[in-house]
Amino acid sequence: MRALIIEDNPNTSGSLAFMLKTEGFACQIVALGQDGLGSNARECDIILLDLDLPDMDGFEVARRFRAAGVLTPILMVSGLDGLDHKIKALEFGADDFLAKPFAKSELLTRTHALIRRANGEPDTVIQSGRIVINVDARTAQVDGKPIRLTEGEFAVLLERVAREH
Repeated sequence: MRALIIEDNPNTSGSLAFMLKTEGFACQIVALGQDGLGSNARECDIILLDLDLPDMDGFEVARRFRAAGVLTPILMVSGLDGLDHKIKALEFGADDFLAKPFAKSELLTRTHALIRRANGEPDTVIQSGRIVINVDARTAQVDGKPIRLTEGEFAVLLERVAREH
């Protein structure tokens, strides 16, 4: 899988790339919106787009991608967490919005969900008796009520339910 990261802060772009590379992504990093627009975005599986870029804002980059017919999912990543920013990002063509700081697991889950939806694939859901596990969203429910699990607990539960099937 390929990811395009449009982020001007080298620490942030490096962290994003590191997180995605642990999941097998090949990452291209650019620091300017214009460079992102001139990249191979159509060949990527996901675009991670910062809102605050030096040459143009992420809203404009997303708008131009969509105007050019680029259908690659866009995950807007920003330190600005206001509702207005989230709404505007979605209106300008982003598929999702993730506020900094965020957990690695949330970034990866949202990334995989966007890619899966773009490819027309449904969520992977496993049911075992009273337990329902959404593997992609990394959530679990018992009798329809969500349960909070650490990543380790989730892995153990998933392994146990998978053995039963």
